[in-house]
Amino acid sequence: GVRINDPVFRSLEKQGVWSPSLEKLKFVTDHHPIPLTQLAITFCLDKPTVNSVLPDIITDEQLVEYSSAVYAEAPCSECVKELEELIHECEEEDP
Repeated sequence: GVRINDPVFRSLEKQGVWSPSLEKLKFVTDHHPIPLTQLAITFCLDKPTVNSVLPDIITDEQLVEYSSAVYAEAPCSECVKELEELIHECEEEDP
């Protein structure tokens, strides 16, 4: 399954957000062994039109995790392409 030990996935599961949508992210979490939150931040920061990302920080652990994302490697071009296709699919599904 998806990285069920990842605190982000556990948190989403507790909130009832666990869904096929999260399962669709398995390809990127398997290929890039960093927390999903860091992947999201690096994915955004890798865009030439994005200068900064300001996530909602509630805990000290989130502060450490999010701030260390600047040192994480951005998803590879293959994963970025698949993520962009997934985003496009989600936009088409959302009325």
